[in-house]
Amino acid sequence: MNNYYSIKSPADIDTFIEKTNALHDGHIVAVEYRNNGIKISGDVYELNSELKQLIIRVLITSIKDAVLEMEFENVLEWKISQADNDILEAGVSFDEKGFIVWADGAIDLNNVQGNDSYVIAKKMKWRIL
Repeated sequence: MNNYYSIKSPADIDTFIEKTNALHDGHIVAVEYRNNGIKISGDVYELNSELKQLIIRVLITSIKDAVLEMEFENVLEWKISQADNDILEAGVSFDEKGFIVWADGAIDLNNVQGNDSYVIAKKMKWRIL
């Protein structure tokens, strides 16, 4: 399956949780950070503020040996734990501003920073590789 599924509504969240089994017994195997606004020319870094957009890509394996790719765009805040990459159950929600919140456990919107790993972003898409 190569097509991404976007999270735009509560129904999309329900589909994500159902199709991925809430990432039960998942393990984070890779995290990639990209900022499309940075251009490197030799030793010179240029920042194009019009293209500035942090993208975080997370790859997770599961007990079913599937690999899930999640990609977050226009990231506001994040923390991906390098110490404990295991996920017992993931949560996804919208906050009061309409941002998507993903976390490696139950989500408390008043204290999402309490999770080992979380991402708050304007956009989230996912696919099973």
